[in-house]
Amino acid sequence: MKTVVMDTSAYNKIVDIGKEHVIRNAITADIIKILQTHIEEDQISATSNEEKRSKMQVIETVSIPTNSFVLGTSKLGRAEMGSINLDELRKHNSQNVKKTKDALIAEVALQADIFVSDDKQQRHRFLSQNPPGKLMYHDEFIKWLEDEV
Repeated sequence: MKTVVMDTSAYNKIVDIGKEHVIRNAITADIIKILQTHIEEDQISATSNEEKRSKMQVIETVSIPTNSFVLGTSKLGRAEMGSINLDELRKHNSQNVKKTKDALIAEVALQADIFVSDDKQQRHRFLSQNPPGKLMYHDEFIKWLEDEV
């Protein structure tokens, strides 16, 4: 079973193309386990399109803490205290709250087998850390899952 972290843009694009059932089938078949922090959970909950939000929320995930605690961004009990990677991951624009959230997601993704993101800066941020896991765009992730199931 592969562990997967998806950033919110990947959730959005997968729902936009109507392929969320592929992810659910792969989870049921024990091919993948989706790891999700409170950051993605909050971003998905804030989706204004109710139908789209509902489709993203029915994807079964395993809630995990972020690896670092950032005052004003992290939630108590949903974040751990510190990491050597966060400063490096935030260097693109550490004053921007969105970039801080992206860095927290990328930091967790470093521990996963697969990170799914279509965001150019997020992909660069992730690759800059020489990750052991694989980086995929949403469409190649779906294709891989369809081949596996």
